[in-house]
This record gives sequence, structure tokens and C-alpha cells, in this order.
Amino acid sequence: MHAHSRVATTTVWHERVLNPGVHVAPYTATVASFLVKQGEWTSQLLELNQMGRELFERLYAHRSCHRAIPQVQTSHTPEQAAELRHLTTQVLQPVVTTIKEFMAFRDASTHMMIDILAPATLTIHAKFPGIHATDHPDLFCHESLLEALARVLDLFVMMDAIKDVKGGMRNDFSLFKRCTQDDSPETLRDFQLVYLFLGQLDPFCGQLKRLLREHVPRFENILLDLIEIGSSKVVDSTGLDIPGEKHMWLKAIAASIVLVDDNHNEMTKRKAFNTNKVVKLLKADPLVQFLPDMSLQLANVYKNAPQFAAAAERVQSGPSDRASGHKDTHCITRLMEFIHSEYSYFSIQYDVAVAEVEFILKSPNLRFKQSHGETVVTMVLGGLSLMARCNKAVHEHIMWKHANPVKSGSNGVPQEALDYEL
Repeated sequence: MHAHSRVATTTVWHERVLNPGVHVAPYTATVASFLVKQGEWTSQLLELNQMGRELFERLYAHRSCHRAIPQVQTSHTPEQAAELRHLTTQVLQPVVTTIKEFMAFRDASTHMMIDILAPATLTIHAKFPGIHATDHPDLFCHESLLEALARVLDLFVMMDAIKDVKGGMRNDFSLFKRCTQDDSPETLRDFQLVYLFLGQLDPFCGQLKRLLREHVPRFENILLDLIEIGSSKVVDSTGLDIPGEKHMWLKAIAASIVLVDDNHNEMTKRKAFNTNKVVKLLKADPLVQFLPDMSLQLANVYKNAPQFAAAAERVQSGPSDRASGHKDTHCITRLMEFIHSEYSYFSIQYDVAVAEVEFILKSPNLRFKQSHGETVVTMVLGGLSLMARCNKAVHEHIMWKHANPVKSGSNGVPQEALDYEL
């Protein structure tokens, strides 16, 4: 499987970092060579993210089928029961294979994160011991590397959430285990590992946090840099008109908080971490995109950060933090007047630009200048930006509606329409 090959082909840091008896030396770097190395790490993270997205889509498409499979009855003859068990294992084998790939990807991806964060952290602090990395411009994590890390952390949050949503996988696996005829020690051990994986809360973020604390000293500084850059991007909102980009940073920030925060780390008291700023940032957008038909509450992510969660409770909530306030914020009808005004202004500019370009093209004595081309490019970008903001408003409105569904039996909604097992 692809995930298993990733485990086998990880860098030499895999063996050196994960062996607690081996001393991990920093990557010997000049400024130029360290930037080149960061480019390699960025490429690896983006490839890992792409692999994870493909697996995530397969997990999203999974639908539990154990209820549709006939069960062995006491009236069945031994031959009929054996044949039914055999057919059941054949039907459920692809599901079990996907679950094992899911578990293997968890191990491979968290190990790769260690492979990257360990040399990066140790290199920076070997050069500047005892000082935060961003205080010195010589050796630091480039923004492109931090963004790639954010995309992988966003993937980890989604993987943890999809495992909880797809509860039918546990039922399918239990039925497969009951019907299998293989009781060898290796098979039983594999079954035990799968049961532990399916029963574990936050297997991706949880395992990454454990590995970071065991093998990567002072990793917090890189994640604090990620939180700072992500917060700036979300507040500025430049280039984040597409909902997925903004929500990606919000989930990455929440995951970074979980990784850094524990009962022994005074995270909320660090000067490099503005607790009130981050709390207000996450509370301003409590819902983020998770699935096409489902949203994710950020509070369910950072609740696993004990100190930050306690600090978030102490921060006074503004009107936008209340349910009614969020309903008004995500209500698309409140934005229609503003969107319509922007659209009318854009339409006028578009008509003027098109008329000017058509006049130049039809006139034999006039030439199409660079300034005219810049006008066309500006109009195209303006139209795409307007369309993206409208799309974002629709997405946030839909997320609010999915997070606040109608109650059972209200408005003529039958109960069977709400009873659906993923």
C-alpha cells in the first residue's frame, strides 16, 4: 500500500529521531543550504498532504454496510453459515483494507512530521541557543514551510474528525472479525491494533503530540511562528476569499495550540503568544468547513488544550460569540445589500473596460497597449475576487444551517429523514 511505502522510504531522520538511545544532531547549515533544505521539506509536506486528501476522499465516500449484510442464523446449516461468513469477509475486505491504510497513514505521516521538525528545530537552536527563532533573520523557518505545515495540521484535524464521524467503520470491522476464519497470532495482533486505533480519540494529533514531546525538544517555537503568521493572514484576509484557505489556517492554529499546550507548558504566559488575540480570532469564526454537508466546531479541537481552553473561558465573549450573533454573522441576507452594491459597481467598470477594448480592436489605427492589458487583468481578478466572496458567504451560511438543524419532527420533517448512518 502507498502509506506503507511511505513508512519504508522516510528519511534517515526516522531511525535517528525515533530511537531514544541515539543522539539527534542538528542539520549543519549555511543560510543558503538551510533554505534549500526547507524547500525539500516543503515539497515532502505538500506531497504528504496530497496523499492524505486522496485518502480522506475515500473515507468520506465510505458508507456502512453491515446492516445490509444478512447475519448467520441458528436455522442455517454449518455449510450455509460457513459460506455466509466467507461471502461477508469478501464484501467487507475492501473496508478493512481502507481502515488499515488509514492507520498506516497515521503512523507514516506523524513520523514524517518528526523527520522534518526535528532537524529544523535543532538547527535553528544550535545556531542560536536559548533564543526564539524569529528574533534572528539568519536561520528561521520560511513562510512557505510554515504554510505547508499548516496544511498538514489541517489534514490531521480533518482525519481525526472523519474517524469519529464514520462510526460505521467500527461496526463493519467488528462484523468482519466475527466472520473471519483466520485466528493466527499475527492476525489477532493486527485486529487488536485496529481496535485500538478506531477507539482512540484524536489519533493523528494525539500521536504527533506524543512524538514531538519525546523526540523534538523546543518544537514549540516553530508552531508559535505558525500561529502568528496564520493569525495575521486570517485578520488581514488578503488572498483568503476562498473559504477553504481561511478555514485551513483556523484549523491549523487550533491544532498547533493543542500540540503546544499541556499542563506542564505555560503556553498562555509566553510573550510570543497573545492569548486574547487568538481566542477572539477563533471565536469570531467558531464554525469551519469540514465536509460538504458538515461543519466542524473549532472549540471541539482546542478543548484538548487545557490551559488555552481555560483561558478561552475567561475571555469575555462579545455579541458575536453568542448563538444569535453568529446566526446574524453567517446569514447571507445581511450581506446581500453590500454584495449587490459591489456587483453593480463592478458591472459598470466591466462594461466600460469591454467597450474600450472592443473599440481599440476594431480601430485599425489604434494599438493595444500594455495599460489596456493591465485593465483587463484587473477586471478579471476583480470579478474572481467578487465571485469568491459571494461563494464564501454562501458556504458560511450553509455551515451555520448544517450546525443548527431543525429539531426532530418540526416543520414536517419526518424522523426517518434524520436517521441515517454514515
